[in-house]
Amino acid sequence: MPNALTIQTCKGGVTTSICGCCPVCAKVKGERCGGEYEYLGKCDQGLYCQPLKQESNSVVFPGQSDLVGSCTKLPGQQADEGRTSFCRPVCSPTFCKRNPRAICSAIIVADMHQECQAKCQHTSCSACSYVKEINCPKCKKNDFRCLKKYGKCIKRNFCTRRKFPCKRKRLKIVEDGKFVCKVPECLDV
Repeated sequence: MPNALTIQTCKGGVTTSICGCCPVCAKVKGERCGGEYEYLGKCDQGLYCQPLKQESNSVVFPGQSDLVGSCTKLPGQQADEGRTSFCRPVCSPTFCKRNPRAICSAIIVADMHQECQAKCQHTSCSACSYVKEINCPKCKKNDFRCLKKYGKCIKRNFCTRRKFPCKRKRLKIVEDGKFVCKVPECLDV
């Protein structure tokens, strides 16, 4: 992601620049905005660009949108909470290696999508890892010998009560397996 903008660098959410394609930080309450082609930036969600008092000698035509303004709270909206409506950076091996404690969006790599997490599927990079498909034996019904082998196979590949907490393996960029992130379950409210 060459143009990836991490939300940690933004006071508010992320929007697009003048070109309409590059991600930039959205302006928050009180910051300058607008201008010709919105070169000063766009306001965060829940805010709008309130034009500053016009000079008495300036001529304003209807529909003129190149006025410089200040980001102001929309009536009936909660300002400064626009950040929650934007997805954080996508969880990826590269992003999580650089930011191991960051919050990221597991849209593509969630092991199980949680309805309450909406489209972003936010989680922590520390909940992401590589998973390998393990080739443990398949067993017939009530084949206890096979079930014991299956248990040993699972034990070798996962954390157990004796090995808890699991030894933390460093996140590697090149790994066998699939990069997956666990997304927290929903709280019943």
